[in-house]
Amino acid sequence: MRPLSRARCVDAFFVANSSHSSGTKGTALAALHSINYEIPMGKQPDQYLKQVLTAVEGYCELGMLQAAWEEIETLPESIRITPVVLKAKTLVLLREEAWNQALDVSRELIERYPESSSGYIHAAYCLHEIGETEKAMEILENGPPSLQEEPVYYYNLSCYQARLGAIKDARKALMRSLEMDETLLKIARNDPDLKEFWNELGK
Repeated sequence: MRPLSRARCVDAFFVANSSHSSGTKGTALAALHSINYEIPMGKQPDQYLKQVLTAVEGYCELGMLQAAWEEIETLPESIRITPVVLKAKTLVLLREEAWNQALDVSRELIERYPESSSGYIHAAYCLHEIGETEKAMEILENGPPSLQEEPVYYYNLSCYQARLGAIKDARKALMRSLEMDETLLKIARNDPDLKEFWNELGK
């Protein structure tokens, strides 16, 4: 699971297509409304947060990571610990390949919001990248049931299982991810962790 799957994680967050996206975004918006005196004049709180996150996404895609951090820094301190912003911080760190720092933020997300699936997915990803794949598996296994609603959960699980030699389980998880989101097929065909399945996938 290499840069292409990492990009997929970025898409999964910013497209906000999971069942938890609206809930976590709502938390951030509620916090913004409670401290709207800290928002620049002329900006509605929800519009301002959306503007910042859109900018962060754009800068990440362009590789302008310092600019992404500068956008996050414009948010009030009390907003930076909300789920949606913690996820944004994690994703910038993933683009920087700052695995240990991203792991710390992911763990903070898990601690503060244990029902949010993103913290578990990103923490496991970071552990896998630093060679702690067994611990990555443990993170996913101890996550909330909502994880099983995420295609990227099964995709990443298949990567970890393949790396650990559990090929049968990896194939099952991979097929499940592709059933849920067929766009993952293109990523899987180029993912070194899934090399065992490249012929099956028509690479």
